[in-house]
Amino acid sequence: MDSDALKHVNGRRGHAAGNDLLVALANTIRERVSAAAYAASGGAGVERSVSVGVATHPRSETKADQLFQRADEALYRAKHAGKNTAVAAPSL
Repeated sequence: MDSDALKHVNGRRGHAAGNDLLVALANTIRERVSAAAYAASGGAGVERSVSVGVATHPRSETKADQLFQRADEALYRAKHAGKNTAVAAPSL
């Protein structure tokens, strides 16, 4: 996941603020997925939730697998927290 403003936010306010931005975007997506799933199911008893793990890519982290690992760990924490939530990996 990315935001067109992420580089600007990270540069001016730091990676923690960038993580906050990505979590806000993830929560917006989660809310819309839930509403769309409800509409698509015709109101049937379908679980309408999504869990999201978010990680930013600091310059010190040059390998994609490290970034994906951090995002996956954040996703696991989101699911462990009760699902239907977004969690950001800690900033490096």
